[in-house]
Amino acid sequence: LAALEALTGTDTIYYRSGSDTWTAVTIGSGITFSGGTLSVSSSGGMTLLGTLTTTSGTTQSLTSIAAGYKQLYIEFAGVSFTTNSAMDVAISSTNGAAYGSAVTVANATGSGAGAITGSCIIENIWATDVNKYIRPITNTAGGIFTTSAGIATNTAAAVDAVKITGAGNTFDAGTIRIYGVK
Repeated sequence: LAALEALTGTDTIYYRSGSDTWTAVTIGSGITFSGGTLSVSSSGGMTLLGTLTTTSGTTQSLTSIAAGYKQLYIEFAGVSFTTNSAMDVAISSTNGAAYGSAVTVANATGSGAGAITGSCIIENIWATDVNKYIRPITNTAGGIFTTSAGIATNTAAAVDAVKITGAGNTFDAGTIRIYGVK
């Protein structure tokens, strides 16, 4: 460690390249290290579009989804309802003015112990001439729920809104994060 103590660089990450030899790590493109924080710049990949806190209400929705995404990735963390309810997702191409038929993405769940965790992917959201597919993988106290794909309707244009419901039941816990995937 004496060799490491003798180094004078700031905002530099070092690795042991030999016995008593420390060498600065070369930071590649799209990555920075400053003030002790390693950061990655996003040039594609997933972008957080919105976080929905599911502690009240019967519907959670995100509208005004910008064009340019190929998929939506929706993450469910501890989502539950005040009464036993399956959870459904529906999409819109009219910024939420109208939604297509909902697709069930989680088995029935009650408050607390039946909280939903997992995710679903909505594919082809950019397309105007093909089906959009909703593919869930979720888990509740009742077990893992997955399906090959639900085909969403109301998709004559690109998707610009999504809503999550529990058949009219009230949300009482959890968080939903919605990401756009380029």
